[in-house]
Amino acid sequence: MEMHSARDAISMGESSALLRRELDYLDEAEKQKLLQQAGIVCKIGPQDALAIKADLGVPWAKLRYLRRWLKASGLAISCEESMRDIAREVIGDNLNGEMAPFSFPAYDGGEEVRAAPHVFIPNLNQKIIQLLEENDSTGQLTWHEGIIPKSEVWIKLGGDKGGDVLNTFKMNFQIVSVAAPNSVHNTCVFSCFEAADSITNLHCALDRFRSQIDHLQDMKWRQYSFKVFMSGDYEYLTTIYGLSGASGKCPCLFFEINHDQMQLAITTRGRYPERTLESILAHYRSFMADGGIRKKAMQYCNCISEPLFNIPLLQSTTSSFTDYCIELQKLQLMKAECAEAQDSLRGLEEVTTYVAICLGEKDPISADYIKQVKEKRQSVKAMESEINHATKVVEKGFKIQDGPFCAGLDNALQSFNLKRQQYFGGVFVENHIHKTLMVNKLCMYSWL
Repeated sequence: MEMHSARDAISMGESSALLRRELDYLDEAEKQKLLQQAGIVCKIGPQDALAIKADLGVPWAKLRYLRRWLKASGLAISCEESMRDIAREVIGDNLNGEMAPFSFPAYDGGEEVRAAPHVFIPNLNQKIIQLLEENDSTGQLTWHEGIIPKSEVWIKLGGDKGGDVLNTFKMNFQIVSVAAPNSVHNTCVFSCFEAADSITNLHCALDRFRSQIDHLQDMKWRQYSFKVFMSGDYEYLTTIYGLSGASGKCPCLFFEINHDQMQLAITTRGRYPERTLESILAHYRSFMADGGIRKKAMQYCNCISEPLFNIPLLQSTTSSFTDYCIELQKLQLMKAECAEAQDSLRGLEEVTTYVAICLGEKDPISADYIKQVKEKRQSVKAMESEINHATKVVEKGFKIQDGPFCAGLDNALQSFNLKRQQYFGGVFVENHIHKTLMVNKLCMYSWL
């Protein structure tokens, strides 16, 4: 009390300001030691703590570990209960949860139905519009230099399974009309359940969104229409479109062709009919009329279920192939623009030469033309440099180990439980070669 009174008297009532000045003279180590000795703990409020959790993308369990570490350093985070209360207020009716009947493998080798957690956004289109408004207000919407038509907004749907302890499935969407469409911060999960991604379970969880996605493809946001794409690994896409899988007799997602016919050259076998939503639905109805026996699926082009969503097959692709196509289309546009600029430069050079001959190089008009030629040459040179860089990016997809196609190949090989050997530069040996070249695996590589 005496020290406080002395500070108050010296500072003429501004004792806090004087104390801050005193602390400024201490180095960081002394300040930390003083705070620990005084038992002073800085506390993060529940709103800021919830923002930290969301930005870091950590679950509640990991946040508890983080809380313990920070507390040891004199920084406390609000209790989990207060954070959950605020989260419930923020979520409101934007998120629903239920115990839904999903199919699980039974101990006797069959299947059984058990209740499992399912969390979903009830109004998918409203969420998409909300995020579009937010991106537009911050100036983040882009049409990727003409790749996306100016009258359209592209939305990509995708699914992914994962989890070691619990076999979970997550369905998400991404707005493609932003600078980094594949970013984690641009990915919004709108359905998640703790069960395998079988056809039965996907219908149980996602049927509610069928009409919403149909409406999304017909509606407009401002002057823009929507174009919806389906993205994911090959196994996921075959399930979404009602096929029995990549190992079936007719494994191709885009053509009605079996794996024996796929081995023949196209000049020998000719072109087979393309799959469409209508053809898949027709084969499925015939399959069900014949008893719906799984062993007979090959007779109906492996169509054992109706397509989950009415998204055209030409708007479905694997993630790595999508990235490659975008880069390739960018390269083509850049080459066309550069060719136009080169033609313009040649014409300007001819005019400049004629003017310089007639008026002389020192004439102001000739000097102006010469200046324009120099600027145009620099512009063309910069465009050629960009084209060289874009060409390397596209080639990286095939040649470099971490390119999208090579990465997709590694993912396919991992699905066969194959690993590169630690010796001989990561090559495949003996049984791995035989297993990789099995006929029912070859279709996996056609989309890499």
